[in-house]
Amino acid sequence: MKKLTETQSLIDSEGKMLNLAAALYICTKDEVYYLSSGSNPKYNQFMGAYRLQWEMIEYAKKHNIPRYNFYGITGDFSDNAEDYGVQQFKKGFNAHVEEFIGDFVKPVRPFFYKIYQLLNK
Repeated sequence: MKKLTETQSLIDSEGKMLNLAAALYICTKDEVYYLSSGSNPKYNQFMGAYRLQWEMIEYAKKHNIPRYNFYGITGDFSDNAEDYGVQQFKKGFNAHVEEFIGDFVKPVRPFFYKIYQLLNK
């Protein structure tokens, strides 16, 4: 009964539609790339981010897309890693880590890049 009361209270205050989470994906015939997402901390108890992943994994299966790519982590697997929470989230889907060479920045306009760096210190 408590859950029903809480749910009705939420509907009364927020409406029937809640914006729990959003994500950006790129889909090809060979892979679904999960690029970025965010969730509304106000509604974390509904685990919207997990539902988004589940739906996209189901989408990949339905369309015979063989790979689902959760995309980047730092590679620091310690408990105090900057992205520890992100790693745990992805690990919760039984993800497999593939290590690649990494990335780098190649400024095409070095002068403006220096200014950019100075402004963003």
